[in-house]
Amino acid sequence: MKKQFKTLEKGVQFLISKNTKNLKHKKSNFFEHLIGTYNLLLFWNQDFNLCVAGLFHNIYGNKYYDPKLNIKRKEIQKLIGVEAEEIVWNFVNVERNKIVELKNKKLLVLSLANSLEQDYNLNLKTEKILTYSVQIKNIVKNNIIKNNFKNLEEIYNSIDDIFKIAEKTK
Repeated sequence: MKKQFKTLEKGVQFLISKNTKNLKHKKSNFFEHLIGTYNLLLFWNQDFNLCVAGLFHNIYGNKYYDPKLNIKRKEIQKLIGVEAEEIVWNFVNVERNKIVELKNKKLLVLSLANSLEQDYNLNLKTEKILTYSVQIKNIVKNNIIKNNFKNLEEIYNSIDDIFKIAEKTK
């Protein structure tokens, strides 16, 4: 547990040192997006390596978003470990529409957390994610973790339905 805490502490310090708070990312900044993605994975009880991968999931940049940080793989491997970095590397190098075909649970869950955080601007500070997080967690658990590799669009639609129902009941 101490090692995990140190990894997280060093990881957050690293992200801050790279000025990720000053990089625009959709509705917030890059640092907040990375933290939000990590928090969703943590809340969904994902393993430590996947959570840390969420914290660094686009550190190298790709065609969807490039923070232009010029970071080498060895540097990130040393910082977060080889297994977590491998998830990050795969995530930035796989076409989003190919993730379902790969049937890689970790990439599927990471992709879902990434999309929810940026497209719905969800993070654990928002009332919506706290209110509906159990339902979202069950969608993740039932559809991805149990090898039900649906089209991700169906999963997102299920989550959309949760929010639509919730809005009507307010």
